[in-house]
This record gives sequence, structure tokens and C-alpha cells, in this order.
Amino acid sequence: MIKNKKNICVFTGTRADYGLLKPVMHEIKNRDQLNLQTLVSGSHLSKKYGMTFKEIENDGFKINSKIKLNLKNDRKIDIAKNMGNAIKLYSKELNKFKPDILVILGDRYEALAAAQASMILNIPIAHIHGGESSEGSIDESIRHAITKISHLHFTCAENYKQRVIQMGEDPKNVYNFGAPGLDNISSLKILSKSDIEEKLNIRLKKKIILLSYHPATLGKKHSIEVLKNIFKAFDKIENKSVLVSKSNADSMGLTINKYLEMCEKENKIILKDSFGQDLYLSLIKISDILVGNSSSGIIEAPSMGTPTLNIGPRQNGRLKATSIIDSSEEYLDISEALETALSFNFKQKAKHTINPYGSPGASKKIVEKLASINSSDIIIKSFNQNYNYFS
Repeated sequence: MIKNKKNICVFTGTRADYGLLKPVMHEIKNRDQLNLQTLVSGSHLSKKYGMTFKEIENDGFKINSKIKLNLKNDRKIDIAKNMGNAIKLYSKELNKFKPDILVILGDRYEALAAAQASMILNIPIAHIHGGESSEGSIDESIRHAITKISHLHFTCAENYKQRVIQMGEDPKNVYNFGAPGLDNISSLKILSKSDIEEKLNIRLKKKIILLSYHPATLGKKHSIEVLKNIFKAFDKIENKSVLVSKSNADSMGLTINKYLEMCEKENKIILKDSFGQDLYLSLIKISDILVGNSSSGIIEAPSMGTPTLNIGPRQNGRLKATSIIDSSEEYLDISEALETALSFNFKQKAKHTINPYGSPGASKKIVEKLASINSSDIIIKSFNQNYNYFS
């Protein structure tokens, strides 16, 4: 039995970041020299968002702490208040855990609160998916803020590694290992269409459309107006099933979900609070197209050969595979892009696309680095002034 195991605390606040963190968590759990701690918060603990903490437990992980936030309202002021309260609550738990390293993924406001609490407590932070850009939402600013607070950086493409270094981070602490979420695909047993029908107790039609739409918090168009344009474009497609998971806990998220519930009552869609990671990935695989503005259409869908119709500004600035078509939020643009994406030629093109976010194997490399690093060596940061802005 190994004494003095290194404590690695993983923070997750939504089903989205958990899906990408899951293979990293398995790698930590399976290493004798590491002890996995889990801090679970945000929409994981909300009935409105599917109580997705159960998925974490079903995957075999012990949840060390559940921190509930008030997600009853989705106004910007409510999100701001939640952030302040989250820092207070997370600080208490992190001070109790005293982890050697805190692992955070992405760009959620809950993750920023965890990073701020960890910073004050002098706990080194390892950040996954830094250096990326999503100009249509406040996630852009949050992501870069977490980067500057963090000590270790695991980026998912060379461009993003260079951007983190450009922000003054020490190159020796910035690693491009690819996207850990792709490890889920390599280890997943993809469910067949009939398996999915049985699991969801539905009968899928000839065309299968997967819709994943979240608030574009800096967008110019109202989210419901955009959704109406999307459904109007769907009306032109016959013999289809539209499967939708509810929006995440952002400003306007509850408003979107109420509209989706109305569409469900009108039998326009098959709606779930959350499909769960494995089922969601299987749906991407068997669907004719993934529509919306989710990062899963940018990162996971290309590796599964499924076309993506990316709508609006939320994912502006991200690297995109050739299987992705960008569209404005206007009905005519959505309709034309949808027709192109569903064409035989484009679907064949999507099957042979190269994913700019790498290939499976990132999780193992990330955890190897976490295991080898001396936390005390990275807690003091120096600003790197040697970046060549003109290279």
C-alpha cells in the first residue's frame, strides 16, 4: 500500500464538463500513487437539469462533496450572485480536502468560482481546454481568466497551446495532449438504433436529427427566436425524429427549456433532461446530423463522422473540422446549410474528416503529468515575456 498518496481533486459543475473529465477521472482512480477527490456542484444537483450527479455515481466514482447552488432563476444577476456564493462554499470544501492539485475543465462560471477559491488557498490548478475561443458567449472571458489563475495547462491543439503561452504562461507548464473527451469514443460500445429505441422507449424515423442548443450569452438574437428558425427549417424535412437534451444552466437556459417543453407537448421533439454521456455519444454516431451550438458538435462529432450544423456566434473562433458547416441564426441560412449538411456528398465528406482536436489518449498523458509534477514547483508563477508575437 502506497503511503502519502497525491490528492487530485476534480471539480465538475455540469454534465458537459463531466463527460470530458470522465476518462481523466478513471485514469486518476486507477493509479496507485494518486487519490481521486471529487467536488460536484452546479446543475448536477438540480432536478430541473436531470440530477446528473447520479451518472457520476453510476460510473463508479465516489462523490466527496456535493455543493448545491440556487438555479431557480436564470437572469444574469442570478448567475452573478451564484458565483459569489459558490466561491464561499467551494473554499470551505477545498480547505477541508487540501488537495495537491485541483483539476478544472473549460469555461463555466462554476469552474471560475472553484479556481478563485483554489487560488486564495494556494492550491495549484490544472486547467484542461484552455487557449480556446468561443466569441459568442461569456465563456470566452471565463476560460482566459481561469488560464491566468492556473498553473498547469493541458490544451487540445497546438494553436491553443501557443495562445496560452502568448498569455504569459510558462511554456514548460503548457502541454498539448489533445481532447480527453475523445477517449470516451474509443472506449465506448456504441448503441445501435434498435438499442436506443428500446432504451428510450421510442420509435425512430428515417431521418435522425440531434439538437443541442445553449444560450449564446453575447449573441444579438434572442435564443427563442433562433430556435423558432431552427424548427421552421426542420419542417422541410419529412419522416424525421428530432432528439433534444435540455439547455445548460446559463442565463436564458430555463427560458430555452420551457420553450423546448412546449415543443415536446406539440410532438415536435423527443426531449430529455440529459441523455447521459454514453447514450449521447451513441446518438451522435447514429444521427444524420448534430444541429445547434454545442461544443460536442465541434469536438466529438467529427471523430464519429457525423455532420455538424453550427448555428450562431457561440462557437466563433474555435478550430473546426471540415465536417462542420457554420450558419447564421437567420431562417434562410439555417435552411440552406441544413440541406447541404444532409446531402449525400457532404455526409461522405464528414465520414473522412480529420479532427483538429487530436486522437484518443489524452487522458493517460494528462494523468501521467499530474502524477509526476511537484506541486510546490509550480505554485509560484512567472510571466513569460519571450513569446514571439510575429512568428
